[in-house]
Amino acid sequence: MRVSRTIFGLALLCVACGEMGKEPSTLLAPQVLGARATPRTVSYGSVVTLEAITYGVDTLDWYVCFAPYIPDGDPQCATAPDVDELSLGSGNSVELSIPEKSTFDAFGVDIPGVYVRIVATGAEGQQIAVATIPFDQVGPHPELIAFTDADGEDAPAEVIADEDFSLKPTLNLPDDMGDVLVTWFVEGGEADPFRTKNDKPVTIRAAPEAGTMRVIAVVRDGNFGIGWSESSFSVVTP
Repeated sequence: MRVSRTIFGLALLCVACGEMGKEPSTLLAPQVLGARATPRTVSYGSVVTLEAITYGVDTLDWYVCFAPYIPDGDPQCATAPDVDELSLGSGNSVELSIPEKSTFDAFGVDIPGVYVRIVATGAEGQQIAVATIPFDQVGPHPELIAFTDADGEDAPAEVIADEDFSLKPTLNLPDDMGDVLVTWFVEGGEADPFRTKNDKPVTIRAAPEAGTMRVIAVVRDGNFGIGWSESSFSVVTP
């Protein structure tokens, strides 16, 4: 079984604008593309829902650690074996109950957040990802609610195999959020560039074969806020 390991926060994967290119926009199964806690404000004693956007994943298993994971081979909870990670269950979303602060005070620790390990398993192999959920974030997550063409009109439902077309994200952002980055993923095709800023359009190269092609975009605000949207396109041969 092929295993890949990804270390990421629930926020921005920083990249300079000059480094934005075509890769790695092609979707590879199994893949965790983004994860978040809802509501975004997480604190001692709170209950949040953890959810993820994935591709080619049959089973998604969640674990939590109240200390950072050590990225040495398979990520290990830093407090193991004395206090090991906890299993949260399986599925695209799970619930996480964070203990009251007094529980941590009893052990003489003060943590800035919680740490989540996600194991995505599919027919093509397995991916292991680690996410950080910091406490006391405020405001809503950024939202990516639709795709249009570059002129703001309806996105095409049908595209030509191995040809380019443009998509533009429709975003819903708080007034004080500032700039966001959108990362693009294409099934069987590619995006150029694979990251865009705010609502800038992207060029999508359609898959070379006729069929259905899935496009997923993930928006991050750089402060552990994240949202996503996806759409399917019919690829036809000329």
